[in-house]
Amino acid sequence: MEQQRQLIKAHLGRLFDELVSHDGHGEIGIELRILKRGQKEVLIRCGKQYRYVVDFRPADRVAPLTVGRAGSDDPATTPAALIERPA
Repeated sequence: MEQQRQLIKAHLGRLFDELVSHDGHGEIGIELRILKRGQKEVLIRCGKQYRYVVDFRPADRVAPLTVGRAGSDDPATTPAALIERPA
């Protein structure tokens, strides 16, 4: 199960790198659907469509990604501070 996730993450990383280095614009889309028998379908759209079916358990929980909080005074955690800007 973890090997499947790592494969998908690696593929997403490659697609992201491809888009960033491309001299035009691009778009990545991810869609997740719950299937029968404890599986999820992962669709990645980036010019083409890539389809993966992965096993999952509802108890598999990952800590939510937090990017800044409303009312946070720490400028390092605000969304604008997390965007890398050219020097």
